[in-house]
Amino acid sequence: MKKSFKVNTEIIPIDSTSELIAELDIKDNDLVVVSKVFFSQYLQDFIKDSKCHILIKDNFYTNQNDAFNVKTIIDSINFSYDRVIGIGSASVMDLAKILSLNEIQNFDLILKNQIKRDRELILVPTTPGIGSEVSPFLFLNKKDVHNIVILNNVNLCADITYICYEALEQISDNALLSSTFDAFTQAFDTYLSPYSTCINRAICKDALRMFTEILLDFSKNESYVDKHEILKKCVFAGTMSGIAYANIGSSIVQNLAYPLRSCLNIRNGLACYVIFFEVLKIYDNKKPYGLLDDLKDIIAIALQCPKERAFYELERMCNLIYQNQSLSSLGMKDNQILEFTDLVMTNVDFFDKNAYVPLSLNEIADLYKKLF
Repeated sequence: MKKSFKVNTEIIPIDSTSELIAELDIKDNDLVVVSKVFFSQYLQDFIKDSKCHILIKDNFYTNQNDAFNVKTIIDSINFSYDRVIGIGSASVMDLAKILSLNEIQNFDLILKNQIKRDRELILVPTTPGIGSEVSPFLFLNKKDVHNIVILNNVNLCADITYICYEALEQISDNALLSSTFDAFTQAFDTYLSPYSTCINRAICKDALRMFTEILLDFSKNESYVDKHEILKKCVFAGTMSGIAYANIGSSIVQNLAYPLRSCLNIRNGLACYVIFFEVLKIYDNKKPYGLLDDLKDIIAIALQCPKERAFYELERMCNLIYQNQSLSSLGMKDNQILEFTDLVMTNVDFFDKNAYVPLSLNEIADLYKKLF
C-alpha cells in the first residue's frame, strides 16, 4: 500500500435543513433513504406532493446493517430510480450506498466487492460518526456466520456530501457522545498509521484537538455546555476525521470494537470506548515514542496538563462522561472471548497493515479477557 491522499467526494457545508432540501431538489425518480427522525422533523412536509420514493430504514430495522436485513429491503424494491439520497447515521448512509449500486438483486456480487455504480449518490450525515459520507468503505454484518464483510471500493464514494449543521440538532446526547468517541478513536489510529501522509496527520491533529476540547466540555457541568457550538465543532471534526480515514482504512480499535457492535448490539462509540484505553496502554508499553509521543503533546495542550499525564487525564475525563462497563455487563459470555478474537482475525489483513503496533492472536484474546 502506497502513501497517498485523495478526496473523491465534493463536500458542501450548508446551514439549515430548508436550504439543504432546496439544494437537493428532490425529484420523482429519486430514492431517498432516510432516518425516521429526520423524515418526520424536516422532510415530510417538503415532499408531501412529490412522487419520489422514500425508504425509512427504521421501519425495517433499527440496528446495524445485517446482510439478511439489507437483502430483505432489496427484495422489497419494485420500482426504478435514477438517484439515491441518503440522510441519517452511518448505517443509513451505508444502506444508501448499497441501493445506489447496479444489479443490487445479485447480492452475492456486492458481498464479493464486484460492484459498479451509474446512479448519482448524495449523502447527508446526521451524526458526527466515522465519516461514511466521505469514505469508500462499507460494513455489513453476517450474523449467520458471525462475520463482518468490509468493502472498500471507489464506487461506494458519494458524488456529493452535504454537511448541514441543523440536521444534527435532532441527535440525542447519548448518540452524540457515542459518535464523538467513535470519530475520536478513528482520528487517533489514523494519525498513527504508518501509511498516513503529512496531510492526513495534519487533518487528524486538528480533529483530535477539537474532539478533546468537546469531551472536556461534556465532562463539565451540563448547564455550561453550548450544544449548538459543540455540534458545529463535532460535525466539522468528524468530517475531517472521515476524510483522513478514507485515505488509510480501518484501525485496530475499530476492528476490535466490531464484534461488540455486531454481536452485543451496542453503539460503535461505546464499543470503541470500552476497547480504546486498553489498546492505548499496549501502544504506550510497546512503542511510547515517535508518533504516539506527538499525540501526547496534542492532548496535553488541549487538557492543559503535563505531557506525561496526558493519557491518564484523557481517561479520567472520559470516565466522567461514559459509563465504564465490563464486557460481561454488556452481555458478553465467557465463551465469546475466542469467538470475538476469531472474528477480528478474519479481517486481520485489512487492518494489520495500518497498525501502529500489530497485535497477535494471543494479545487480542488477552485484551478481551482482561475487559471481560
